Amino acid sequence: MTSIISCSLFLLAESRPTWTTRPYTRFDHISPAVRNSYYLGVLDGAAELAAPAGASGTVGVSTPLPRDYDWREDSSLAQCIGGVQDQGECGSCWAVSSIESLSDRRCIRASQSANTSKPRIALSSLDVVACDKMCEGIEKCCHGCTGGYPKLAFEYVQKKGVVSSMCMPYNVTKSLLCPLPPCQKPLEDRKFKAKETKQLYGGALAMQAEIFMHGPVAATFTVYEDFFNYGSGVYQLSNTSGKRAGLHAVKVVGWGVLNGTTEDAPEIPYWSAQNSWGEGWGMHGSFMIAQGQCGFEQSVFTATPCLDGEICVTSSSRP
Repeated sequence: MTSIISCSLFLLAESRPTWTTRPYTRFDHISPAVRNSYYLGVLDGAAELAAPAGASGTVGVSTPLPRDYDWREDSSLAQCIGGVQDQGECGSCWAVSSIESLSDRRCIRASQSANTSKPRIALSSLDVVACDKMCEGIEKCCHGCTGGYPKLAFEYVQKKGVVSSMCMPYNVTKSLLCPLPPCQKPLEDRKFKAKETKQLYGGALAMQAEIFMHGPVAATFTVYEDFFNYGSGVYQLSNTSGKRAGLHAVKVVGWGVLNGTTEDAPEIPYWSAQNSWGEGWGMHGSFMIAQGQCGFEQSVFTATPCLDGEICVTSSSRP
């Protein structure tokens, strides 16, 4: 089944290059099919998991939003944003992006609630990769290193909870049979949960409002061949982008605007995101992508993390 996440070709990139490429040895000696299975991971059909536009995931925008914003540069809460991860040779982006964004949001929410800086507790992506076998219907299920869905990753945390990454570090070279071995004392087997999951509707403005108010989100987009060799700048599609490789999920930490140079080269609004291919890829593991590219705003999910002492009454935006 193919995905409905659309990806229009904007030819602006032909007349105004906005990004550079570079080679990566990790992609050199494997076939495109193997590369896609290792380094992507959202299964086709992800967008069909979404509710119709206008459902309860819409975010209201009640305060003016800045022209640009990046949580990593926030003067008081930058410590809540976790570093770039490396999913390794495992199609686990669906889990890594979701759990990393939820870890950030838990730290942000705890700090804002206490009106003081709180430490970030990194949650375990491996817990989700190994144990999340949730399905929606009979066809769309999570399958560990062979792919899954960010929506179902968030719902797994909501229903089952996950341990910390200190308890269960990310290591896909070991057996991923669930349940995984319990943490060794003095580490805790404590489960961290979420009390609300939702998809964002309303396009870029609603997405910006959610990020600004509550923290990073997980976005799924269509990857073409040239994206693997992204080096720096604002990524845009062109006639030379190559074949469709598949769907990929990343943690979105902010947005900005690339200034126009002439009347024929207008401003380009973009998203700032952390990839999960290690710090040696892109801009120290991060990238920028023009808004409206590759369906970036069409399949965006997030959750509200439960804090210590809360009664975690779960709810979902699923209609």
